[in-house]
Amino acid sequence: MILLWFVFLIETLMLYLLRQFTDYIGLHVCLIAFNSFLVVVLALKSKKSLSVPLLIGYFLRLFAVALDTQTDLLSDMNGDIQEYYTAAWQYSQDPGLSNLYGGVYPKILGILFRFTGASPLLGAYTNVLIGISTICVIYRVMEKGNVPYKVQKTVAYWIALFPYSVYNSSVVYRETSIAFLFVVSFYFAFCWYQHPKTKYLILCLMTMAITSVFHAGSIVFAGGYLLLFLFYVPSRNRFVVRKDILATVFVIGIAAGVILLNPRLFLAKFQGVMQNSDALISQFNLNFGGSAYLVNLQASSVQQVILMSPLKALYFLFSPVPFDWRNIMDAAMFILDSMSYLYCLVYVIRHRRESPFNPLLTTVFIGILATAWVFGIGTWTAGTAIRHRNKFFGVLLMLFSLASVKANERAITLPPPSKYAR
Repeated sequence: MILLWFVFLIETLMLYLLRQFTDYIGLHVCLIAFNSFLVVVLALKSKKSLSVPLLIGYFLRLFAVALDTQTDLLSDMNGDIQEYYTAAWQYSQDPGLSNLYGGVYPKILGILFRFTGASPLLGAYTNVLIGISTICVIYRVMEKGNVPYKVQKTVAYWIALFPYSVYNSSVVYRETSIAFLFVVSFYFAFCWYQHPKTKYLILCLMTMAITSVFHAGSIVFAGGYLLLFLFYVPSRNRFVVRKDILATVFVIGIAAGVILLNPRLFLAKFQGVMQNSDALISQFNLNFGGSAYLVNLQASSVQQVILMSPLKALYFLFSPVPFDWRNIMDAAMFILDSMSYLYCLVYVIRHRRESPFNPLLTTVFIGILATAWVFGIGTWTAGTAIRHRNKFFGVLLMLFSLASVKANERAITLPPPSKYAR
């Protein structure tokens, strides 16, 4: 995928030169057509367990982009999408703007638009590339972990066809970028677990810091990584209070200092509720919207918020739950979305002890629960819950795949070469 992004960068520079002489929308179509040819070539050269799901996932997303370009069917499902595009267009016209809707995402997209010209088609297509890059990173982790071939194939299809992941990466939406950064952070944590070098620790924490710039609540997920970096000793394969922890504490201390010195950049979502307990209680008690859940659950103090928050976290992870279904669409979302989280979480809990990656699985699992707890407090509808939990779905799939590896089976997980590679 690095080659594909390099080609995309070159095409961006070419568009900057050519769009002054012709219709840049036509150039966008040519860019997508050439990139599609390149994706096919790269996919066919990749391993069999990745090539077919990658192609299906790519063209499914591309079809969704084309459909939305003609009908706005997908964009009309969420008002944020048009707001992101409008903010990106405004920034492309005036880079001096600061208080833009959506924060850093429309600014990055606006910089791209300054070179290429602004169109929802190209904005959505960048998310297609990010979406399939996410699939490739997940697959790379499974390869490095010697995950069984059947599980590799299953997970590749799972993330390629997962409905909300397809939707996110087919419109102008920041969630795809956040989900990709979550997956990349796990990749570096996994590299550190296999080869505990400081560079992987730094890259993991840097990735989570960047993720928090896109959405501040995401920083909570880093708590799982901190447990791993501070207390896991690879040479002993266990958690202990380390004697050689000073270097790790120093790196983490610098990262924490940078974040705390720039709260508006990294902790924007938390500033209000941290300074005002009434704001936290009010956020917890919100319950409007057609898919609102736990509407009768009301807190009157911070202590009650804390006591009731585990229930909100459960609803965040698994809504729409059956006794809240309103129609066939809610039932379908539960089967296609909520059941995936439920199955993966239960599978990881049941099988993590048998996996050679148990310490990594345990700490990152804690990070997922902490993220669900924080997001659950501020979420009150099934639709919003589905959107926010998709941020870490790729990480959950990697936990699922690594939990399937048994310590005494790692040497025989790969199929014969004739079946494994093209």
